[in-house]
Amino acid sequence: MSHQGLLWPAIVSLAGIAILLSLGTWQLRRLAWKEALIAAVEQRASEAPLAHDEALRLRCDMADMDIAHSCEFRRLHLRGKFENANERHIFAGVVGKGGQASVGYWVFTPFIIDGAASGKGGGRILVNRGFVPEALKDPARRPKGQIEGPTEITAQLRTRELRGTFSGADDEQRNIYYVRDPRELGQPYDAPVPQAAIDAGWFYLEEIGNPPDGGYPQPLAGKPEFPNRHLEYALTWYGLAATLLGVFLAFVWSRSRQRG
Repeated sequence: MSHQGLLWPAIVSLAGIAILLSLGTWQLRRLAWKEALIAAVEQRASEAPLAHDEALRLRCDMADMDIAHSCEFRRLHLRGKFENANERHIFAGVVGKGGQASVGYWVFTPFIIDGAASGKGGGRILVNRGFVPEALKDPARRPKGQIEGPTEITAQLRTRELRGTFSGADDEQRNIYYVRDPRELGQPYDAPVPQAAIDAGWFYLEEIGNPPDGGYPQPLAGKPEFPNRHLEYALTWYGLAATLLGVFLAFVWSRSRQRG
């Protein structure tokens, strides 16, 4: 094959290699970002929770959507009481607990924070108290978990979940919801965060720690977990680039042998 006959295969191969290398490099940049994010969040999760009065003074920058610099996963220790009558159930799918997997729900309950009535802060915020299996969805089946009266909780601040294309349709009559979004759960909402966030129903809390008497709801472990496969993706793109280069060189070598 003449040099001219190799021109277009070379152009196409080099263009493909360039694209694959750029994708691999982009994944390495994403890897660095993800590792910094994980380090920042793990550091935040290891810090002592903000005490009640300090939590009421917490201010979050709503303009900063970077989890590493936001209030996401900030731990708070709050006093108040649950509004158990207004409990909401968010479908959790299949969740593994104690080596077993079961279908169940996240229990979201409004929490009235001490200080609301005095005008010194506080308010009402939804708390994800944890997981219950489907058989215990009815609160009457887990009465020991329905904490009445003044109590204290340790929880981490979370931003609302966005509804996706495949999110299920809420069923208010059966008290089954599909998105962890305070705005969709139909509760009056305010909290010790900026008014813009309050109006938007931006935050909720995830309770962490030990379960109540009776074992349910089962709180989350409180350890943030983020998938991080960017190195794997980068190696895949680089490997494809090397493969394409090898295919092109084999093509050139075979054509050279035919000419010889």
